[in-house]
Order: sequence, then structure tokens, then C-alpha cells
Amino acid sequence: MTNYIPFRSILGRIPKPLFKESTESDFLSWALDALRRLPPIARTESKVQIFEIKNNKVSLPKEIKSINLVTYMVTEPDEECCNSLACCVENPEPEETWYNTDSICRYTINYKLFLDSLYYNTCYSPLKFVGNSAYVVSNSPNRNCNCQETYTVDKNKCLHTSYCDGFICVDYNVELKDDDGNFLIPDYQNVISFLTKYATMKHWEERASGKEEGAFTLYQKYQQEAESQYKAARGEILLKNADVDALSEVVKGGFNKLIKVPERYIYAR
Repeated sequence: MTNYIPFRSILGRIPKPLFKESTESDFLSWALDALRRLPPIARTESKVQIFEIKNNKVSLPKEIKSINLVTYMVTEPDEECCNSLACCVENPEPEETWYNTDSICRYTINYKLFLDSLYYNTCYSPLKFVGNSAYVVSNSPNRNCNCQETYTVDKNKCLHTSYCDGFICVDYNVELKDDDGNFLIPDYQNVISFLTKYATMKHWEERASGKEEGAFTLYQKYQQEAESQYKAARGEILLKNADVDALSEVVKGGFNKLIKVPERYIYAR
């Protein structure tokens, strides 16, 4: 299990004399740029929410960074399905608030339990994605499904679908934040070091642009360190989030036979 820490904690790694020339906001802005250069898995979490379609469209939350899967309710849930949904719900809000919003499911839903629930797997079916929106992840099942019903997403994060009404379930990614809306980062030492080095590099880059003596040399020093630390941070993220079972299958399982096939039996350019 990954432990997460406040994003602001990186400020404690910045040399204190540098705050005389740059503000905390400057360093946090530069570090956020660095964070967004890392694999999304280090800075996002998956959520699932149900929306009502009105006049073939749904206005999606602005917090959405990418969409994994969109499904449509093709079957009305029976009692057993509703019971499975109830097991996935956490921290329900008052019913009045629920009915007065465009979002049908304002309750907090346990992401993994919901996707495995009888309710979701019985009542929902994928829609085919059409268009070229960058919001939909490249490996989304929606891109390759054979469903006749379709959807697309415009630049304003408004989802348009061939269904005039009904309900859709959207599995999406958002940036990691705590209950107060503050950014969180994984407690990985290489990640923390990269964010710190990058922010410090940007500080010296700014001072070098003002022709300050020695600033350009320090900028080059931190640039090299940041580039090296980026590779280490990226590697740590991918390694710690790797599917151990899949790797074991590749090394010891059926995939091993494919790896050992002599090259003369494989078409190679």
C-alpha cells in the first residue's frame, strides 16, 4: 500500500536562503510542473460516478483529468443488484441533496468494490468512443468495443452520447488531494527528490535570466541532477506499481516459452 504525504512538504527540502528570492508559491508551482511530468499513476486516483443524461449530453466534473471507461445502464437493477450497490456506498449524503443535483450518485463509492459488484456488471454496458478527445485514455475499452451506441467528449468536458436520456457510469481519474483540496504525493524518496531538484533548478534558471553572477552555473548543476532524478523517480513509480503476478507469469509462466523461442522462428526486420 502506498503512503501519501502533503505536496507542500517538499518546501522543507528547499534551501532556506532561496526563499529570499522566490516565494513558496513559486516553488510549489515549479514542483507541480515537475509532478505532472511523472507517470499519472503517481499523482492520480480512480473514481466512479453515475450521471443522468439530458438531451444526449452530460456535463462532467471539471476535476476529471482522464476517462477510463463509460458504460450505460441497459437493465433496470433488481433488489439483489441494489443490495450489492449498497455494499459499495460510503458516507451517504442527505437524500434531499442527492435529488437536487444533476449527479445521480453523490454518495462516495468504493471504486474497486463497485466495479466488481453485481449491480455494475449486470446493469451496465460499454459505449463506443468516437472522436479524438485527449480526455479518454488510449487503452480504454470504449475505443475498441463493437457497441452501436456511441459517445464523445468535447474540450469543455461535456460528454455527448447517442442516447437521449438514461444513466451512464463514468470511471475517471482525478489528481490526488486530501479532504481540504490540497495536493498529495506518494512518499517515494526519488519522487520527492526530483520535485525538489526541479523546483530548485527553475529558481536558478530565473535568477540566471537576470544575469546574476554564478546563477547559470548553479542552474546547469541542478538541471543535470533533476534529469538524473527524474529517471530514478519514474523507475521507482513504475516498479512499485508493477503487477507482481503478471511479472511472475512472464518470467516463470507460459510467457517464458515465448521468450525462449529461437530468433530464426520469429519474423524480425
